[in-house]
Amino acid sequence: MKSQDIRQALIQIAERNNRPHYTACVVRDVLFAFHNDLDHPLKRAVMNEVVVTVDIDGTSQLAQLKKFCLLYGMREILAQVAGVPLRTLRAYLACERAITDKTWVKLQSSFDAALSEYERKNKKSTTIENLTKKYCGGAA
Repeated sequence: MKSQDIRQALIQIAERNNRPHYTACVVRDVLFAFHNDLDHPLKRAVMNEVVVTVDIDGTSQLAQLKKFCLLYGMREILAQVAGVPLRTLRAYLACERAITDKTWVKLQSSFDAALSEYERKNKKSTTIENLTKKYCGGAA
């Protein structure tokens, strides 16, 4: 469980109980209890509050990123648009480094802008689906 999930759950618990938000030290203590498998009075409440997100289509972040970067030159454009160093993006694609949540949010939110920039540079309307149909025989 991520610290951001725990923090958000504690905020929701506090608001539901009409009390001020929990202090940083309480959040730290609950996080410590989760990471070290210790008891904490708020641990069960957090577990009941946290919603587990499941990737519906079954593709991982890395698979989505690799599929998006199939277009020639897309890595450079995506790195520039997302504000992520190209070296870091290449390390993610080569499985040398795990994609952090913060970076994934940056990359995912930049997909549309990067695709628009790619289309502008190549002066033709294209999508990943059309290219995979053309070059991969319809396999996406």
